[in-house]
Amino acid sequence: MIFDLNPTPYLLTKVDGCEKLNKHYDELLKSEEYRPQIKDKHSKVNSTYAHTGAEDQQDIYDKLMDSIFPYFAKYINSFGLSTNKINFGMDVWHNIYNKGDHQAVHSHCSCNNVFSFIYFVKLPPNSGDVCFFGNDLSKHFYYTGFNDILINPITDKFVPKVETGSLIIFPSHREHYVSFNESGDERITISGNIGVKLDADI
Repeated sequence: MIFDLNPTPYLLTKVDGCEKLNKHYDELLKSEEYRPQIKDKHSKVNSTYAHTGAEDQQDIYDKLMDSIFPYFAKYINSFGLSTNKINFGMDVWHNIYNKGDHQAVHSHCSCNNVFSFIYFVKLPPNSGDVCFFGNDLSKHFYYTGFNDILINPITDKFVPKVETGSLIIFPSHREHYVSFNESGDERITISGNIGVKLDADI
């Protein structure tokens, strides 16, 4: 399913064979050290984002890349582009949200990122939602303390219905946040950014 939000295209699907894929990540979770990601006072999440140990596990992440590439190809094709005309670059990390953990409004926007994704390895009930905004001013409203604006329709907040094995692909500049994990179990996701460079002959 591909849908537009203001009018940005997102892809939401459940990955084929996700049960086998998630079992594979038992190796990853046992072998890699989790480090607190402390960007600001508004977030609390354990993550391998931006620490050098993550590169050592690239072969493990490659299994996920192989699994999601057909979905990314479908997403790219919706723009009228062919994946055999595109050069890709990716960086990948994983996040663990324990009880009470959450992540503040942010985007994955940088000069190297065009698209981003979230894959849900483990999503217990009441473990938090990922919420997207159609309004690029959402971060401003959040940090100025006007929390009520986050539930005002003017912000075009969208909460996709996801489950274990779900995959979301979206443009990197779209702001989003993760609400509090209110369960007693871990919420585990794998996220990544996809840099895309068009071939000169397109």
